[in-house]
Amino acid sequence: MKTIKDTNMPLVLIETNGRKTEYPSVVIDNKQAAIDAVNYLINKGNKKIAYIGTDREAVNASAIRYDGYKCALKENNISYNEDIVYFCKYSLKAEDGYEAMNSILEKAKDIDALFCVNDELAMGAINALRNNEIRVPEDVDVIGFNDTYGAEFFYPRLTTVAQPLYDMGSVATRMLIKKINNQPLDKKLFVLPYTLVERDSCK
Repeated sequence: MKTIKDTNMPLVLIETNGRKTEYPSVVIDNKQAAIDAVNYLINKGNKKIAYIGTDREAVNASAIRYDGYKCALKENNISYNEDIVYFCKYSLKAEDGYEAMNSILEKAKDIDALFCVNDELAMGAINALRNNEIRVPEDVDVIGFNDTYGAEFFYPRLTTVAQPLYDMGSVATRMLIKKINNQPLDKKLFVLPYTLVERDSCK
């Protein structure tokens, strides 16, 4: 960010801004979306809900979803269990989800649900569960985030939180054009609505 600031380049952030920043941004309410996702799992009777993602010290939207995960557990009087929480260090790809899920299963095989901060992690985790003869959703409910293209075509079709990506890009483009033309912005932060998409990875 310092390099960009030094160049005085017009900049609008999309989705990745989870912390306070001087740059204009277009986001969803990542914390509330995560709370809603975990509450969805809890309302299905799940109580031992694992988490795969990043920790709150990371400066990105995924880290804010971790805050939402913990908040939902607290609101429902469910104890936080570090044995079923895995922080990916380098990336958030399917292979990371696979590795994370295997690591969690070494400590706790009795989880009943899993919240992942993106769909790729969820897909990798489901493959790890399958290889450990744990069925989704019969044994474990799984929910992802972002509603990427593959979420609808993966097996089982992935329940996830959808972001309005087209609208986010459109709003950000209009903001950027105003920045380039030195026109004032209506506001620096646009928070757009999200949708929880129910598919087959939850009972």
